Amino acid sequence: MVTLDIHAHAVPEELLETLRTGGGRYGARLVSDERGGEAIDLHGRFRTRPVMSGLLDVPARLAAMDRAGVRRQAVSNWMDLSAYEMDAGEAERFIRLQNDTLANLVKSHPDRFVGLASVPLQDGQRAAAELERAMQRLGFRGAEIGTNVAGWNLDDPALEPFWSAAESLRALVFIHPFNTLDTVTPRLRPYYFSNLIGNPLDTAIAAGSLLFGGVLERYPRLGVCLAHGGGHLPYQFGRMQHGFKMRPEAKSRTARAPLEFFRLLYFDSLTHSGASLEFVVKLAGAEHVLLGSDYPFDMAEPEPVKAVEALPGLSDQEREAILFRNAERLLGEAT
Repeated sequence: MVTLDIHAHAVPEELLETLRTGGGRYGARLVSDERGGEAIDLHGRFRTRPVMSGLLDVPARLAAMDRAGVRRQAVSNWMDLSAYEMDAGEAERFIRLQNDTLANLVKSHPDRFVGLASVPLQDGQRAAAELERAMQRLGFRGAEIGTNVAGWNLDDPALEPFWSAAESLRALVFIHPFNTLDTVTPRLRPYYFSNLIGNPLDTAIAAGSLLFGGVLERYPRLGVCLAHGGGHLPYQFGRMQHGFKMRPEAKSRTARAPLEFFRLLYFDSLTHSGASLEFVVKLAGAEHVLLGSDYPFDMAEPEPVKAVEALPGLSDQEREAILFRNAERLLGEAT
């Protein structure tokens, strides 16, 4: 079966080996945690969680893909390595290393993997240049970015060079939550709310910024896919549309309603609920939903293909669109 998972993370073993022998050149170093695992310190400004084996183990990944019926993965780096807290020049060096090593991982199994790059998004010009290098020289088909850049939103004017380059290069931009609001409020810290509520909330803020900030108006040929079924956005989009009609604050950067640009967005299938996924497909259309698993994390969907196949009322063409054709079109890839 032809399937393409748009949402999967990997850390190349080559990256860790490079950091072990010369991480100082990149402003990053491996550190041990209290349980004997390895984390990555980004110049003292951010420390990742321990690097889990599932991010590193390629044979285990391929076996899991086979069990789940996933033929290909669009692999992107771990969001902990986004490096948005680092100095822009230092982050650029570290992210170039990430992209170089991830490109080598993709090349080791070109029939199973396609790459999404990282970019130093704290500097729009550097991010645009690295996206161009990654796509034109390394063979990547787009980029994964966070829902915010160390606390500022994706409609910030500093990001205009990146959005312009992404549109020009026909890059798929996969937006994944990171550095969510649990960093500023203790209310999201109990019960794993930082992920369960914080992640989908931050995705909605990111998407709202693109809509209300006029990004999609200025760059209508962008291909933007939102992780986790779009977070809270699809289920409260009516409230956003109503607010635009009623409130002058919502019109401060665009005179065009969010509904005009909602149809430009894409959503992965990772909702953990058949009813929720059915709603996203009905709202956005099957041509705007892509297969996604979030491999290899515990919040992943281990059977993403079955979740799509279980949806009632889909035609064969709609099911194929979600399982691979939409991603194939956006990535410019033949599966």
